[in-house]
Amino acid sequence: MVAPTQESLRAQAVVAHPPIEVWRAFTRPEHLHYWFGDAGEIDLRVGGAFVVRASSGLKLDATIERLVEGRRLVLRPTRCGDDARIEVDFVKLAGAETRISVTHPDAETVEGWRDALENLRSVWDDGIDLRESRAGVMGIGPRGIDSSERPIPGVHDGLGVRLAAVLSGGPAEKAGLRSGDVVISFNGAALRSETELVERIRSCRPGMEVAVQAVRDGRPVNVTVTLAQRPGRGSPPPAP
Repeated sequence: MVAPTQESLRAQAVVAHPPIEVWRAFTRPEHLHYWFGDAGEIDLRVGGAFVVRASSGLKLDATIERLVEGRRLVLRPTRCGDDARIEVDFVKLAGAETRISVTHPDAETVEGWRDALENLRSVWDDGIDLRESRAGVMGIGPRGIDSSERPIPGVHDGLGVRLAAVLSGGPAEKAGLRSGDVVISFNGAALRSETELVERIRSCRPGMEVAVQAVRDGRPVNVTVTLAQRPGRGSPPPAP
């Protein structure tokens, strides 16, 4: 009964690079942002702070309890119990490969770590950032609506995002949206700002069909948009 529980707390990935390089990917701020997120503070010593905010929503706010360069990193989360530990192991395999294993005390967080490690492997091995390649695009240039533009017929105060531009041949245009339309709902969720719209689009995968409600000249426009992939993000960058 112990093994399944332990497995549920572990995320693993194999990267085609030696352990010391993968160690740097974990511990150097200039490397972390390529696959994980932004480092708030990394003081690489026992007792030092290890604070990182991932773009996926994962948060690391911990103190370094133990480190063995290129082999092991043990973190003590500052907001968990005294016995809680995050253990990161780097195991050398044949052919200069490394198995990364992250054991986390919170089972709900492990799935996010699995995604993060998969992205590390993809970025370091293939040059593809899955955070970008898996994010849908709609082919629009949204902007907020100033109070001077209101009231807008058919749009409630506080709602709506103006489409300042619609990419020719893009998903939005193919679905029937036009520049100047005011989008009021994305997949059933009301929109209050262009930031909300962008975040909702990026949370969807390419190929996903989403219901979009808009207003054009005071009249409702209801369409289904099939999101696309950002050009060039599904393949490694070209060689210099």
